[in-house]
Amino acid sequence: MTDTPDRLASPEPSREPFVRRHRAVVGFGFAVCAAALTVVWIFVVPPEASVGGVLGAVVRLGHPLTWFLLSIVGLLHATDRAPRLKASLAYSSLASYAVFMIALVTAPYGAPS
Repeated sequence: MTDTPDRLASPEPSREPFVRRHRAVVGFGFAVCAAALTVVWIFVVPPEASVGGVLGAVVRLGHPLTWFLLSIVGLLHATDRAPRLKASLAYSSLASYAVFMIALVTAPYGAPS
């Protein structure tokens, strides 16, 4: 039986998760995608709300706000800064999306024909 030389031995795989090892690339990539979706939901596909006031504002701006908060979370992840702020913004994004969905479901859309 022959021993394998060290130069031919495969390196031990890293036990650190992929997202942690490639923090900058993953974080900035996610931030760019989330920022692009923010722009899409504000300018390209704005939802129509037949109601005004707070409910209409929540329906129009809730989804873009969610993606905007997630883009900041991506930037904070990429720079490995402010872990408590990152977690707070992530939970705020979740809350924003929940409020948006509730407003979307309860908002009246047009009169039945």
